[in-house]
Amino acid sequence: MADAASTAGATVVAITNQHDTPLARLADVALVVGGAPLTTQMAAAGSRLAHLVVVDVLAATLALRDPDRVRRAERAGIDLPDIT
Repeated sequence: MADAASTAGATVVAITNQHDTPLARLADVALVVGGAPLTTQMAAAGSRLAHLVVVDVLAATLALRDPDRVRRAERAGIDLPDIT
């Protein structure tokens, strides 16, 4: 998907836990998210949680850039974090 998007001229943003992967090399922006190595059983869960935090922050940041969107979210009862 990333290769097709790149070929079509889209900006590719990758969220990954390793910087030297085919996806990270292809991406225009690679957000490398990770921490200390975890045991095998916890590695997948830790990676998913870290990536979820990044996606949540990106979504909140985009929402907060548009005051009208913030007002609509407030009317809908959606709690956007205060990241200012």
